[in-house]
Amino acid sequence: MRRYILKIDIDLKMEGWVLNNFIDTRLVMLNYLGGRMKFRVSDFYIHDTQRGHHMYIHIISERELKPEVINWLQFLCGDDQSRVKINFERIKRGIKHWNKLFARVTYRRPKKYVKCPVCQYKFAIDYEREKKNEK
Repeated sequence: MRRYILKIDIDLKMEGWVLNNFIDTRLVMLNYLGGRMKFRVSDFYIHDTQRGHHMYIHIISERELKPEVINWLQFLCGDDQSRVKINFERIKRGIKHWNKLFARVTYRRPKKYVKCPVCQYKFAIDYEREKKNEK
């Protein structure tokens, strides 16, 4: 038997019945998929963060699960989309410890602020979108 941990970052504060229903639907989905893919949920932990929640779902599998499958399961459980994309890139590059949850922001892309010519309101421009427009 192989053991895996699904690490899910949710940037939304939930509580009460909303959180309970969210957790229940993830477990129902994983139990269904586990029956088809030969794994089962063995444990479940949730940790509140400043922006939302970190969920740790322990699974036991009869066969090896590829990193792409683990990342896909995390995505289905509601993992942050940017994190899923970053994890796919890490997997593609062969990084051994690709599945990390960070407690603090280690890098934030700089934003460029521009004034609207009509109302003079300053707003941030998406740096990547601006780079594409320059080409």
